[in-house]
Amino acid sequence: MRFIVLLKQVPADLSAPLNKDYTVNRQKMQKITNPADLSALNMALECRSRVGGDVLCVTMGPESATDCLRDAAMAGADGLYHICDPGIAGADTFVTAKILAAAIRKFEPVDLVFCGRHTVDGETGQVGVELAAMLGYGCLSQVTGIQEIGETNLRCSCQAGSSMEIYRLRQPAVLCVCECSIPTKLPSLSAMRRANKMPIVRLSLAELELSEISGRSSSPTKVIAVHRKEQSRRKTVWLEENAVETVAMILQKNMVNQDV
Repeated sequence: MRFIVLLKQVPADLSAPLNKDYTVNRQKMQKITNPADLSALNMALECRSRVGGDVLCVTMGPESATDCLRDAAMAGADGLYHICDPGIAGADTFVTAKILAAAIRKFEPVDLVFCGRHTVDGETGQVGVELAAMLGYGCLSQVTGIQEIGETNLRCSCQAGSSMEIYRLRQPAVLCVCECSIPTKLPSLSAMRRANKMPIVRLSLAELELSEISGRSSSPTKVIAVHRKEQSRRKTVWLEENAVETVAMILQKNMVNQDV
């Protein structure tokens, strides 16, 4: 079976500086692999251990994004692919999904595509479902585990509010994975050496037959303003009165606030 994992490098600190066009200044930030994408990678590796096959990891971004791929190789990935092209700068979710779909078509037949349910730098949660629509694949979001996987379909658990739901889905499919508690194994010395030697295949927009794309100008989404949300702190008052007096004081304060 063939499993594709999509990885994204994101800011380690969400207060990373922005450029004048409201894109994140990725040159001036500490970088990590998006947490939900790590869960997606671990889930793909778990599927491979159960049914066999290859796990191919794809990332899209500047040269530093190869760090995601090296980490994935240490975890056990079989192939590494980096979409790196000046034309992808400023791409919104629609253009990102279009580029990733073109890359995935080069690997077909594909059984499952794994990605995080969202990224901490964007929080849109749109790329996975857009990708599935462009490829004509099935799609599930909020995936927390795979109970059963066969040659043509699989059964997944998904978070639905405070409850858990089970779905059966035909392959090929895109699974948008939650940050979940799949054990991560520390790489051995041999795994680290293997990762350093594993080649990273570079993919340009020309090789993906998308030369007409220019990330920012091709993107229908336009950001016109960004506002940082201020973190409010609740004021705590410690009361030593008995329970009846405390309740009476709270009720009195609420009545005063309502009058205001």
